[in-house]
Amino acid sequence: MIKIEENYFIKDRHTFHMPVYTKWFVEYETVEELVTLLQSDLLREHTFFPIGGGSNLLFVKEMYNGVLLHSAIQGMAVSEETDTEVLVEIGAGVVWDDFVAW
Repeated sequence: MIKIEENYFIKDRHTFHMPVYTKWFVEYETVEELVTLLQSDLLREHTFFPIGGGSNLLFVKEMYNGVLLHSAIQGMAVSEETDTEVLVEIGAGVVWDDFVAW
């Protein structure tokens, strides 16, 4: 389900924990939802910035006057495997440490 929040406080969404707001915070859970968003007026009319877990993002103003686009796509699966290689598919919303532990 697509989540859209206006004037969203993002302090807990980035590693530096600066007290910052974004005009719009949008989170999606599937590729189909992302396609819908990319065709939406919201993303056509506003600057947008895709974010992951917020690692190493530093906002220098109190308000990001655009759309933070956050992927919550989950899932980890082996798609191909040989004796020497493994190809995996990992959702963009999977936490890196969870992937590594898996």
